[in-house]
Amino acid sequence: MVSKDFRQEVEPRRFRVIIAGTRFFNDYAGLCAVCDRLLADKVKQGFQIVIVSGGCVGADLMGEAYAKERGHSIER
Repeated sequence: MVSKDFRQEVEPRRFRVIIAGTRFFNDYAGLCAVCDRLLADKVKQGFQIVIVSGGCVGADLMGEAYAKERGHSIER
């Protein structure tokens, strides 16, 4: 029997986003603006944002820079 006072740590809800694209992509401000707009509701809902990156030059690494600036996690 489990006591009603038993508390279990709940892992935060995660929302994974892949940021990937051409190695020639260079619009970091645009990437940030779009990601901020698209992720705003998830952040407000308490999701932990995880940026999934392939680690290549261009959009991938800009996605990682975005994650670091916003305090989001990164997965490769």
